[in-house]
Amino acid sequence: MTLHNAPWWLVVLRDERRWCNRLRREGEVEARDEKFIRQWASLSLLVSSMMVLLVPRPALRSVCRYFFVSFGQDELMHSAVRSSPDLFAPLNFGPRAIFSSIRLGFVLNSIYWLITVPGRTPARLRKFLLVRHFAYLEKLMPQLQRYVFLVKQDYFGPSSLLVSLSRRVRLNVLGVQHGLMNTDSILEKRIYPCIRTQVEYAYDEFYRSVFTEVKPASTTVEVLGPPYDCGTNCPAMGSVLRVVFISSGHLRNEAGRGWIAQVCKVAEVDGLAFALRPHPSEEAVEDLGDYTLLQSSLATVFDGAPGETLFVGIFSSLLYQAAFKGFRTLWLQDGIDVSPLHAFLLRELPNAKALRREQLEAGVFKSFREHPPHPVARDSVSARLTMLLEASFPRVPH
Repeated sequence: MTLHNAPWWLVVLRDERRWCNRLRREGEVEARDEKFIRQWASLSLLVSSMMVLLVPRPALRSVCRYFFVSFGQDELMHSAVRSSPDLFAPLNFGPRAIFSSIRLGFVLNSIYWLITVPGRTPARLRKFLLVRHFAYLEKLMPQLQRYVFLVKQDYFGPSSLLVSLSRRVRLNVLGVQHGLMNTDSILEKRIYPCIRTQVEYAYDEFYRSVFTEVKPASTTVEVLGPPYDCGTNCPAMGSVLRVVFISSGHLRNEAGRGWIAQVCKVAEVDGLAFALRPHPSEEAVEDLGDYTLLQSSLATVFDGAPGETLFVGIFSSLLYQAAFKGFRTLWLQDGIDVSPLHAFLLRELPNAKALRREQLEAGVFKSFREHPPHPVARDSVSARLTMLLEASFPRVPH
């Protein structure tokens, strides 16, 4: 693991720094992402420094084979961990992770911080900590190679570092598609959150073809399907009682707020309740209007009878998810023609319909009362994920 007598990890450090600089030039790393990393930097350094300085023989004690890295509040992770706790586990670096037996996330986050934000730590101390942290990882490497690490992006934090490591040493890192993406932008810029992963799981054949187009020929892209359990236990009965607009940044611009106001007005004319579901990135938006906000957990949002709620939006992962949960969804668009991406999504989605802006008028929501949504068969994402993982990583001990 050496190169011209230089430390093996020096190449990883350079790879990570170059990647980080490219992302910043492209404007791919958002301010809230960097804020999140800064928020936990001090805690990570404190915990990880104690580990690398006080544990001479590190061990990753876990019966699991697959680790979700920095997935946050994600249904794919929760479903897999809940159904197969002997196979799956989260790898995070927040306060709760301090009391976990698996604290590798702190080490990875600290290394990422020391590499990408060099000016925040005195030079000698930074070099000392990098050497000790990478030495700790080197001792763990034979153990780490027996696991699979699932990431949703390789743009920052532990996920990015793991991808950089996997390009230089034998490490099993899998990319999972992170939400709906603008495929035109991917094909033009040839960069997206999991571009560097050797193996990636996409939602469907359409995204698989796009990712395959921009990734190197040596990589593999497989179809996972929707990254959550499909269907619902509730019967798809009842008339529409409310309309929920799914915002994906629309509160932050005038055009988006115009869409929201128009949907609200039509819902009220049709005698239906209206609620707005802000995007997590819009929590700091000052002007949320006088709308009723739907800010409960997704489990609660999808807990009601599918027939009673109509989800409306323009381009949203949550709207996509609602369709697979058995709810009717309306995908709004400007112009006459449906975009190729929308056309493919709507063709593959259950209970999905495109609606042009000029069609958004009184009576359009009432028309949905005539036909209940089509039921969606129960389908476990955990089962689908496990089958794919076993096929993709046959060398990982079962």
